[in-house]
Amino acid sequence: MGTQLIGRRLSDDDLRAVRNDSTAVDMLLYGDLDDDDAEMPDPELDLDKSWHGIHFLLTGTAWEVGDGAGAAVLGGGEIGEAHPRPGRARADPRG
Repeated sequence: MGTQLIGRRLSDDDLRAVRNDSTAVDMLLYGDLDDDDAEMPDPELDLDKSWHGIHFLLTGTAWEVGDGAGAAVLGGGEIGEAHPRPGRARADPRG
């Protein structure tokens, strides 16, 4: 298992909600984790593990974000609660 990129566009209201309530991130990204019958919301963008190759092609580095294109993949700030899996949800404040 490795880090995956799943993208979602948030409305202004949803972005405010996830910034104000860290538990809202899980509900928006994964659905109701306490309901075994609930389905995960469909992502708007699912790059799986290919995000890392795309990031390298945009920046020429494995992990550096820098200015410009690097922010497309690893930009923004962490939101939500930390999970045992690698990585955390990130939000780009530019919308």
